[in-house]
Amino acid sequence: MTTAGATPPATAVPTGQETVLLVDDDDHVRRVALRVLERLGYRVLEAADPSVALTLCSTHEGEIHLLLSDMVMPTMDGLALSERAKALRPNINTLFMSGYAPSDLTHGARLGEGAHHIQKPFEIGALARAVRKALDAGSTAAGQ
Repeated sequence: MTTAGATPPATAVPTGQETVLLVDDDDHVRRVALRVLERLGYRVLEAADPSVALTLCSTHEGEIHLLLSDMVMPTMDGLALSERAKALRPNINTLFMSGYAPSDLTHGARLGEGAHHIQKPFEIGALARAVRKALDAGSTAAGQ
């Protein structure tokens, strides 16, 4: 119970130090997500298209913990990108983002059960929680 004029406590926003590969063909969305992720403590590699993302997967010397990818892009959809990224980096986990509901995605692409997805536009807290959940799910699976 709060007293009159008292501000309820803010919900803590999860942070991290992992490396995130951010892929979105929309410059504005990518810049906003980049700033948010960096403020949350993540190291971010950014790509405007899947071919750049795959090059980063091949050439980046450190670990890449999470692929944060748009689902619908002109040259390759997020599912295909995720499959190719996993072929290069088997331990990478994926968080898909889209303006479409998961059940309405084009190209017949459907997310499997247990796939991580965030709806665009997203709030900072929602992005922070979705990234942390996807990362923690990956580390839990790797530890089994």
